[in-house]
Amino acid sequence: MNNTATNPPLTGIKVLELAQLLPGPLLARKLGDLGAEVIKVEPPHGDPMRGFPPIIDGRSVMFEAVNRGKRSVALDLRDGGDRARLDALLEVADVVVEGYRVGALAALGVDLQEARRRRPELVVCSVSGFGQSGPLAHLPAHGLNVDFLSAGLAVGGQDGDYRLTSDVSYGVELGAINGAVATLAALFRARVSGQGAWLDVSCWDAAVEAHRLNLYPMLAGQPIPGLTGAHSPMQSIYRAEDGAFVQIMATEQRLWRNFWNALGRQDLADSWEQRDYIDEAERPGDHELREEIARIIASAPGAEWTRRFTEWGVAGCALLTEKQVIEHPHLAARGLVGESAQTSLPFIADPVRFADDDWRPASDGSAAPTLDADKDYVAASWGAAEIRSV
Repeated sequence: MNNTATNPPLTGIKVLELAQLLPGPLLARKLGDLGAEVIKVEPPHGDPMRGFPPIIDGRSVMFEAVNRGKRSVALDLRDGGDRARLDALLEVADVVVEGYRVGALAALGVDLQEARRRRPELVVCSVSGFGQSGPLAHLPAHGLNVDFLSAGLAVGGQDGDYRLTSDVSYGVELGAINGAVATLAALFRARVSGQGAWLDVSCWDAAVEAHRLNLYPMLAGQPIPGLTGAHSPMQSIYRAEDGAFVQIMATEQRLWRNFWNALGRQDLADSWEQRDYIDEAERPGDHELREEIARIIASAPGAEWTRRFTEWGVAGCALLTEKQVIEHPHLAARGLVGESAQTSLPFIADPVRFADDDWRPASDGSAAPTLDADKDYVAASWGAAEIRSV
């Protein structure tokens, strides 16, 4: 796997990041992974994520994960001189990624609308929890409440001991990814026509849209139970010999036949019937069929079922824990993880591989910047001398 590309696709693009914590910095990092130069404008005390544990050799592992490869400039936007320095950066940036609360930048005297009037080619991407308008626009967002309000999380437990059934917050991730895609499209238009854009990226919008296969039927007046109820035997979860959860999704005839033919059960291979994946209605014979599949799955450990499904051509697998994921040979084979030569910390590269070049963005393990380390560099390379300390 090549650690560097000779000509990353966003080489020469200047991104100004006015954001802290997760969605804005992650969006900007996606652009940086693809070759853009990202200048992270931080308050004098730094992005709070710098203090998130675990801290190894003085570096927050979580901050590194979201801010690798950037450069840092510290500006106090409440100070008129620092706002002038920011204005100088706005005159040369191609993209501004801002993640402040709705209206907060304007209250500080930062006028991005005026920046776009001066430079119509500028792309401004405002990423927030709930968008720039609507009843929820001013609700503080912190990841999990975006998921709660988009039907993206479930709660288990009883008697006051309630816990989330997942520890992954998807809304902010989806907002950052969708925002990066839209920013690339706006950049392309700006290069072709000279007309930039102001993008209103809502993590909640992105999380809601991700539920499309459930929400579309509901919007059409056909409510459905969702994907967490009791499924037909062909799309259910079973326990393996070692207690691992094994999922099977034989929702196409060829997958169903592959499963039963491999087991020498022609009778059941011929019993397949078309159902939607969201069809949870119990059919005659489902109970007996479920018991038969449960007996079969219980005859071998989970990893063996993943191996068999791969060999047989059946959609299914054993559930992995996060520890099992990082130990899985597929992770190493894909070249997705590595250790940074700069920090000796582990990293996860970009999930998209440029196959022609055998290159993954960010596979060089670039480090995140130290606070305010790049003021002189930015003043020289961005041609914005006004940002120098006075």
